[in-house]
Amino acid sequence: MVRVITWAECGLPVASPILDACTVTKTGMVYTSGSVGSDANGNVPESVEEQTEIAILNLETVLKAAGSSLNSVVKALVFVTDPALVPKVNGVYAKYFTTKPSRSCVITKLGAPQFLVEIELVAEPRFTGTDTAAVAAAAVAAAAVAAGSIYYCLAGRPVRADPARPQAFLRSRYPGTAAAAGRTPAAGTGRKAAPRSSGQTSACLGRPALAG
Repeated sequence: MVRVITWAECGLPVASPILDACTVTKTGMVYTSGSVGSDANGNVPESVEEQTEIAILNLETVLKAAGSSLNSVVKALVFVTDPALVPKVNGVYAKYFTTKPSRSCVITKLGAPQFLVEIELVAEPRFTGTDTAAVAAAAVAAAAVAAGSIYYCLAGRPVRADPARPQAFLRSRYPGTAAAAGRTPAAGTGRKAAPRSSGQTSACLGRPALAG
């Protein structure tokens, strides 16, 4: 189900009685209506630069009301009435869209002769602080986990299964992991690391240790 946000919710004058400011999908994607260079009082400046700035600022207000922002825009559609005006539009546009989202520019007439530019946007939900970061493996997982007679090694540090290397080889490389898992295999048992199809054993971060 989509959520519709009205112009009134954005604190902007109604641009048209047949459309609202934007719709928000259940995944948080925001689809705005077109925005022209008309200010809160209905005034339309003569220069395309001023119209472009007003259109973008109006869209910024709409995105904020929808829980997004200009930095979250993934697609812009720009309508300009004259190809000669495009460089001027771009000069203003570049100040606000520093992330350089995908964009299309169409030369066409608009709904009224005083309008020189119109912009509509598609944006993701605003960044909420969840991000990826490099974390030392030792901070989140042991080098290896003992599961019965098998050692599962940390991803990125595989140990190749080799019949000539008994399980004692893994215990010597990762001391303390057997005790941490609650069992200490007898030394010299000759048990081997269980091979995967690739001939290596490795553990996946976040996967619980197996009970042996």
